[in-house]
Amino acid sequence: MRSLIKGGFLRLCCFLATVALIAACDGDTGTSPTTSWPKTMTITAKERRILVDATKGNGIWWCCPGRPHQGKALADHLRGRGFEVTELSDTRITSDMLAGSDVVIRAGEYYPGYSPSEIQAYHNYLADGGNLLLLSDYQRPGWRDTLAESFGIVFHGISRGENRLDRFEPHPITDGIFLPLSYIAGSGITELPPGAQILAYMSWGTYLDLNDNDRKEDNEPRGMPALGRMTFGQGEIVFGGDANLWLVLSQPLVDNTIYWLF
Repeated sequence: MRSLIKGGFLRLCCFLATVALIAACDGDTGTSPTTSWPKTMTITAKERRILVDATKGNGIWWCCPGRPHQGKALADHLRGRGFEVTELSDTRITSDMLAGSDVVIRAGEYYPGYSPSEIQAYHNYLADGGNLLLLSDYQRPGWRDTLAESFGIVFHGISRGENRLDRFEPHPITDGIFLPLSYIAGSGITELPPGAQILAYMSWGTYLDLNDNDRKEDNEPRGMPALGRMTFGQGEIVFGGDANLWLVLSQPLVDNTIYWLF
């Protein structure tokens, strides 16, 4: 596992290739007007099942009473694309439950988190070729995303300052994203396993508040990774530190991500 905090800053060399592209763009949508779904995508009838694991998200998906839940826009968008979407709450995850899904969206994790058997169910699912969109959230001191950590991905802190992503590595998931995306209240990626690929970074005006005092300290890094991908077993994981990127339908990120996972 490699740490991504080096004396409070990341190495600059990873970012220079994208700065000129971002600076050259104007407008505020963050998307390319020529990006469209589904490009060359072909999905068979049996490959349309998406399971939303919102069993540990403490309201990330299900908030708020008296109005449509926060995950409804994304679920409805995916159903409109022809996918069968099942949303879970208040249940224990099992291997059998995951095995029937082509893609699982994990919408956050809060205390007490996943049991060892639930984490093993996810490992079994990916080992057999399942695909996972692993969405985390801000991490106050002492909080952990244990499912992410079981794959070697560590999320820390609360994004503060500009709260945006403005540097993107070339990849089908980031295709057509030319301008900053709002990073509403997320965490940063501070450790990754070998072979994982970072796809997007917070702006240099966005820092990680590690002690939750809403004030920039000398040891709190700026411009941290926030989005990435990796393989695990026969499956694929796309992971991000702010579920809101998908819940508010940031395009073309949402469609690109689903396209990639299928």
